[in-house]
Amino acid sequence: YILNNHYKGFTYECRNKKNKDLCNGLIGTAWISEGLLSSYEVTKNKEILKRLLTIYNFHPFDYNKAVWPNRVEPNGDLLTIDRTLNHQIWFASGLAMLLQKTEDVDLQRKLDVFLNKLPKLIKFTNGLIYHTIGISKEYFKTRLKRFLKRSYRNEMKMKEAGYQNFNFLGLLILDKYSNSTFLNSAFLKKAITKLENPEYKKLLSDNNYAYPYNPVGIESSVVYSNLGFNIQKVIEKLNNQFEVTWSKECFGFSKTNDENTLNARLYEILYLDKNYRNKLFFDTEKGKWIYK
Repeated sequence: YILNNHYKGFTYECRNKKNKDLCNGLIGTAWISEGLLSSYEVTKNKEILKRLLTIYNFHPFDYNKAVWPNRVEPNGDLLTIDRTLNHQIWFASGLAMLLQKTEDVDLQRKLDVFLNKLPKLIKFTNGLIYHTIGISKEYFKTRLKRFLKRSYRNEMKMKEAGYQNFNFLGLLILDKYSNSTFLNSAFLKKAITKLENPEYKKLLSDNNYAYPYNPVGIESSVVYSNLGFNIQKVIEKLNNQFEVTWSKECFGFSKTNDENTLNARLYEILYLDKNYRNKLFFDTEKGKWIYK
């Protein structure tokens, strides 16, 4: 379906919302790529690889800053930078997945430059990953805005708490499909430790960017499983998500403003380390995950 619909010649039309881009920044292409490559695993349709190579090659790359500096609309229009860090990370992870299945010298060079400089592009605030990518203009612009406007500062703190694990998941995919080792790196240790901080857990409560929007329980369980945490801690994180958003009556996530998207993101559970995944069982009566 995705291969034959919503493609306009340059990128996909991922949303149609007033005053928003149609491509949904870089994350739109990243999710399209992930879905198409999953389809390729089953169909082996070479047109999928050709399509994605075309799309990624349409995106300019800034070798000096090591970022993709433009959003590309479905009609080919180049828009300003997508300054959201997790969008740049997930765009790169989609590219890494693609380059595991086909070759492109130029795209591989771009990915290598991004991976090499990524640690410098990730900034932190008390263990939270800064939402904006760490290039001078974009980073300091938002730092100044936070300093001048308390409401914006508070909103971004909540957003960064909600997106912490989404960043980790993107980095995990990069590690899986490239030669990087970000998730186990020293510079991320404090950010990962933050997940058990009582203040951080409090930030996830009544947070529109957390459980009802980003499935932080699933994402943190995936991170923990791939870092070798004990299975009880992995189950605890999974059940945190299901306790907040799962509905036994609907047999799905329903305690959210966007049921379709949150339920679609259940797929993230497949990134659990297979040794953990094979030992987990979902008790439909209790709506809880258990160890079998």
